[in-house]
Amino acid sequence: AGGSGGDLMTVAQYGDFNLTFRFKCAPKANSGVIYRATEKHGASWQTGPEYQVIDDTGNDLKPGDAHSSGALYDIIKPPADKEYKSGDEWNSGRIYIRNGLIQHWLNGKKTAEIEAFGPDGKPTEAWKKAIGASKFKEYDGFGLQPKGSIVLQDHGDSVTFGTILLTDLDAPMPGEVKLFNGKDLTGWTAVVPELAAKKEDQ
Repeated sequence: AGGSGGDLMTVAQYGDFNLTFRFKCAPKANSGVIYRATEKHGASWQTGPEYQVIDDTGNDLKPGDAHSSGALYDIIKPPADKEYKSGDEWNSGRIYIRNGLIQHWLNGKKTAEIEAFGPDGKPTEAWKKAIGASKFKEYDGFGLQPKGSIVLQDHGDSVTFGTILLTDLDAPMPGEVKLFNGKDLTGWTAVVPELAAKKEDQ
């Protein structure tokens, strides 16, 4: 608290990913995990969506508040039966983004979900409408970039993060072989049993 250290921002840029982490907040503390963030505006929260990390109890926030822990901050409210652990107990958070789908999870329960991008990679009408109804509408390009940094937000309060694990879902798996070049069937062999039996498949 009061350290004024600034946000912690990854150098690497991520698009689709699965991020899990633990966190606990000091009384009344506030923070967040921001993703697909850029340095376009004055602060990271002005560029990318935020998984809200906050002491719900100390800030007198109801579980379903759009500014409570697990929310897609100011955009999607968590369910009213969400569980937040206060005091010295750890909470588990998760952010999952895959093929345009964004999900937030808190302590094993899904707290936010939206189809933000379509198969063509363009933002959906639902996502643009949700941003337009939020305080982020005044920041050009907010939430629209396909990749960006992951940020642990400095909000001037004491928040502890632990066991941060990231799987980059855009990265190839070890030993992965690309079978299709996206253009033609170079490297493939067509097998037609009926023609092979008559030796007409050459």
